[in-house]
Amino acid sequence: MIKLIAALAILALGLGQAGAAQGPKNYIVTIDGQDVEINLGDTVTAKTKSGTALSVALKRKAFATFESGPLRFEYRGDLSVASTNLDSDIHQHLVASAVGTLLIVQQYDKINPALLTDFMLKQMTDGDVAASAKLQSTAFSTKLVDGTVMTGVRASIKSDKDDVSLQVMAADTGIGGVMAISRINNDFAKNEQAIVDRFWATLKVKN
Repeated sequence: MIKLIAALAILALGLGQAGAAQGPKNYIVTIDGQDVEINLGDTVTAKTKSGTALSVALKRKAFATFESGPLRFEYRGDLSVASTNLDSDIHQHLVASAVGTLLIVQQYDKINPALLTDFMLKQMTDGDVAASAKLQSTAFSTKLVDGTVMTGVRASIKSDKDDVSLQVMAADTGIGGVMAISRINNDFAKNEQAIVDRFWATLKVKN
């Protein structure tokens, strides 16, 4: 039986901000054969073997890249990708921010998940609808940067407390299929929309 997402836990993922300069160091950079301990965001002074002083900084990129076989997408650099096997034939990659923004990609080895997008949307919104939230959805298609056309549904779910936008898309890759999902609480769109936009703008599912 295909195991779809039963619960989307909001995980506290990602690297924390760098600590004080005098605290423990979590990273090591090697300069001219010399190991230098450093934290993310720190700038330290290191010396080469000849005694030359160098200023060394460790910074995080605004967006990082995830790759798994032909799958590729970018996500905000302070977040992480959690990968797991939902089944022997279904592999999931999930990015979650602290305020509930979600990026999910499921790779299917044997089936085309295009017929499952409405079912997935229902699984993700049943609890809200049961709590009297209003769900609106419309069929939608989009072309990825690799030329793949994904089809599925765009939806919004609104209540007195939340205003959430979702996109559930899928495509046949010829050797199975891929489902891609984004979810964002529009109350946090000012800081979070770039996560969703970058995901869809960079998503590739085939070589």
